[in-house]
Amino acid sequence: MHTVRNADGGSVTAEFAIVVPAVIAVFALVAGGIALGRDALAVTAAAHQAARAIARGDDLSQVRVAVLDRLPGSTVDIDDSAGDVCVTVRAQSASVARAWLAAPAARACAPRDI
Repeated sequence: MHTVRNADGGSVTAEFAIVVPAVIAVFALVAGGIALGRDALAVTAAAHQAARAIARGDDLSQVRVAVLDRLPGSTVDIDDSAGDVCVTVRAQSASVARAWLAAPAARACAPRDI
């Protein structure tokens, strides 16, 4: 009787051990990029809405509270000294991925309504 011998010598196991961590790393990078993009969009939208609300005549403290309710831990800087109202919103860096990068921030200006 003739026996067939497996000639791969464990190479499939070695390839699997190399490929799986690489796939997990790519997935983590993609998920981190999506999270950063989501945070950047949220900060940008909050800054634009806050600038427009203040330009309409809404109370500064109410607008600040509304932004902080929407983005807990963020900072809100309001500059309404000139003819335009400018709002800068900076998100707090909460995730490990964002600890290595700059926290999302956005500045928006709106002309003051008369």
